[in-house]
Amino acid sequence: QPQAPFGQTWPRAVFLARLRSGGGGGPPGQAGNRGGVAAPAQGNARCCSMGPVPRTLELFYDVLSPYSWLGFEVLCRYKNIWNISLQLRPSFIAGIMKDSGNQPPALLPRKAQYLINDVRLLGQHVQVPMQFPKDFFSVILEKGSLSAMRFLTAVSMEHPEMLEKVSRELWMRVWSRDEDITEPQSILAVSILALSPTLSQ
Repeated sequence: QPQAPFGQTWPRAVFLARLRSGGGGGPPGQAGNRGGVAAPAQGNARCCSMGPVPRTLELFYDVLSPYSWLGFEVLCRYKNIWNISLQLRPSFIAGIMKDSGNQPPALLPRKAQYLINDVRLLGQHVQVPMQFPKDFFSVILEKGSLSAMRFLTAVSMEHPEMLEKVSRELWMRVWSRDEDITEPQSILAVSILALSPTLSQ
């Protein structure tokens, strides 16, 4: 499958991303945006140069957002090809919406109808096993993700090397297996499953 340039298959995301670079604003690898190459010293027969400096991209996400999961998987999949340093930033989406005065798309009939079809098609496109929870409104609007996002924040502070695996497992529980992410035993199950390969070594 051909690699798409940065941004061409980008899903419409609920998450916030901030891209910082010393080079230009174009996609990685594009002419004029490969800063950081050292000029060879004059008169030196053995010219050495550094590769392009990775761009730092921060992904602010909540596991209740299906668009965040899609963006997360795309970035994790192509971060080496796109030469980016991906920084995961767990964020509580309900707090963001409250402070910004926005309503969840699921509460707006036209957006809700669009969201269902859009997420399903995007999931197929990027090969993410997306399945809406049966009791969608209870999972998204009543139970929420506060416990899960607090847990991810703790993981990011204490064991950042595990953040990708733990985040993915929480997304899988909500958006693929229709499992709980609010109860303490659910968080414990996520921890055990995410850490089991490490513990077995």
